Amino acid sequence: MSGLRFVVTGGGTGGHIYPALAIAGGLARTAEAEILYMGGKDSTEERLAAKAGFDFIGVETCPLHRKSLAIFKDLAANRRGSKEAAEILRRFAPQVVIGTGGYASWPVMKAAVKLGIHTMIHEQNAAPGLSNRNLAKNADKICLTFAAAGELFAARHRHKIEITGLPVRPSIIEAQRDQARECWQIGPSEPVLVVTGGSQGAASINTAMSGAWKPLLADGLFIIHITGEKKYEAMKAAAKDQGLAQEPRLHLMPYLHEMEKGLAAADLVVGRSGASFLAEILCRGLPSILVPYPYAAANHQLLNAEAVEKDLSAQSLTQAVRNLFTDREKMLKMSAAASGLGKPQALQHIIDIALRLAKR
Repeated sequence: MSGLRFVVTGGGTGGHIYPALAIAGGLARTAEAEILYMGGKDSTEERLAAKAGFDFIGVETCPLHRKSLAIFKDLAANRRGSKEAAEILRRFAPQVVIGTGGYASWPVMKAAVKLGIHTMIHEQNAAPGLSNRNLAKNADKICLTFAAAGELFAARHRHKIEITGLPVRPSIIEAQRDQARECWQIGPSEPVLVVTGGSQGAASINTAMSGAWKPLLADGLFIIHITGEKKYEAMKAAAKDQGLAQEPRLHLMPYLHEMEKGLAAADLVVGRSGASFLAEILCRGLPSILVPYPYAAANHQLLNAEAVEKDLSAQSLTQAVRNLFTDREKMLKMSAAASGLGKPQALQHIIDIALRLAKR
C-alpha cells in the first residue's frame, strides 16, 4: 500500500455508482491506495461495491421530498447520516473524499468538509444535480463530463472546474468482441442488438421492445434485453405469451453485472441517454438509439443526448433498428462519430487530480 486513503461516495442509481466504482478501481490500481466506499445503508451502491470487492460502510440517507413537508424529516435523516459519516471518516482518515452525486453522497461529503478533508466532486450530466450544486462551494475540485455544465455552477466556483469527461471502468474499454460473443454463443457475423433501460429498467423501452422481438428475430438478429429487476418477471411472461420462452437468440435478464460482455458483443444498442451509459457506448464506438427518461431531474437526459425516437412504440423501434442494420454505411459513420466523442482518458485525468489533492 502507498499509505494513501480515499473515500468514494455516490449512489441511488447506476449513473452515480459506476463512475464512483471506476474511480475507486483506478485509484486502487494506479496508486495502490486503500479505498472505502460510503453510501446509503442496504442500498444498490452497497451491493455493487461489495461485488466489485471494495469495503463499504453505509450511513443514514434519503432523497429530499422537495414539494412536501416530508422534507423536514428527510433533512433530519441526512443530518444523522452526516454525523455517522463524520465518525467513520475520523477513523479511516482519508486524504480525499470523492463524490459522484446522488443523495447518498451528500451526508458523507458534508461531513468531510466539516472535518477539513479535501473533497472533489464529479458531475456526470449536462445539468448538475442538486447534491453537487450544493457541494460545489466547499469542494476543492469540480470535475465535469460536459463543459456546458460549468455554466450552471455559480461563477465564483468556476476556477475549480476541470473538464475530464466521465470515467469508464477499464473493463468496458478493454473487453474483446470475440471473447464476449463466445460467452453468449454468438457467431462472428451475427447481428447483435443490446437493449437496456438502465439500472432500474425502463417500462417504455420494455413495452416497445416486447412488440419488436418477433420481427427483429425474423430478421436474424440476436437480442440481449436487460429488463431491470422489477420488470423481469413481466417480460418473461410476455416472451412466453409470444412463444419465445425457449428462443435461443432472445436473452432476457433482469440485470447484467458484467456489462462489458454485452457492449463488446453488440453492433447496436438501445437505451436511456444517462451519462454513464453514453460514456460507455462512446468509448466502445457503438451506434445507438437513445430514449431519454422524461422525468429525469432538470431533464438532464434530454441535455445529455437528443432522443432518436420521440414517439416510442414497437413499430417505430422496429423500423429504427431495421433502418440501421440495413444501412451499413450509416452504422459505420455512427460508430466513427461515437469513437470521436468518447474520452477513454477521463479516468486517468480524475485520478491525477485526486492524487494532487492527496499530496497537498
